[in-house]
Parts: sequence; structure tokens; C-alpha cells
Amino acid sequence: MVPVLPAGGMVTAPPPEDRWEYAASVLRHMLLPLIAMFLSSIFISIYSWRTFFLIHSSEDYVEMARAKGLPSNLIERRYILRPTLSPIITSFLLMLIGLWSGAIILEQVFNWPGLGSLLFQAIGHRDTPVIIGGVVIFAYLLAVTVFLLDILYALLDPRVRIEGGRR
Repeated sequence: MVPVLPAGGMVTAPPPEDRWEYAASVLRHMLLPLIAMFLSSIFISIYSWRTFFLIHSSEDYVEMARAKGLPSNLIERRYILRPTLSPIITSFLLMLIGLWSGAIILEQVFNWPGLGSLLFQAIGHRDTPVIIGGVVIFAYLLAVTVFLLDILYALLDPRVRIEGGRR
């Protein structure tokens, strides 16, 4: 009996010959690690997002909008969701960075070959150049994520303006 979700590895052994079967095998093997990554951090994030909503829903300008008689869906969208979008996106992308660094453990648990497994083996063998390379790659992922966060801020928050060029 073949399990629906395999416990480890990247593909079934022996690997399928057909590329579509191979891709389906990789996706089937990827499902449990992705679920583990998602469940390990999503509930803390949802709790913090809820806190952002509660903080912004008790602001004076929200109470003023309620007193004016504006519809609740408009108040939620314009006065609560819009200011909380920046911290929510920030916490989501920082959670993503944490998941990348947690991939070292996850790849070992699910026997998945990747950068985390390579870094784990390099630490065990005291292979300094590989360790430095892995740390640099994670630093680049952090830099790209923060750059993406800056771009998203400029798109979502009207208070953030992009200036450049001539004066």
C-alpha cells in the first residue's frame, strides 16, 4: 500500500520516467513539508494580525467614522484595513524569512535535499566555505525580501512617496 503523502525524500524510488509523473511525485513529496512550514507559523501570525486590527479599530478616526454613520464595510476597508496592511505585510515577509532559516531543520526531518541539508552537513563537517556561502545566500534572501517590502510599501501606503531624479 502506497501512502498518500510520503514521509520523506524528494521523489518516489525509483524515480518516474515520465516528466509529468516525476513532477506529480515531487509535488506529492513536497506537500507534507509545506504543510509543516505553514502550520508552524501561521497561527502566531494570525494572532498578531488580529491584534493589529483591534488596535486600529479602536482609533479615534474609526470612532468618528462610526459616529458619522458610514457603512461598516467601508470603515473596515478604508479606516482599519488600509493602515494595518503595512504591518501585516511586514510580519508576513519576516515570517517568510524565518521559514527559510527553519528549512534547515525541516529538510532534515523530511529528508529533502536542499540548501538547508547542505548547510547542516557543512556544519557537521566544519566546512567553513560552504557555511559562509549558505549564510551569504540567506543574507541575500533577506535583502531581496526587504527590498520587496519597500516596493510593496510604496504601492500600498499613500503616505510613502517615491522621489528621485532631478530637483
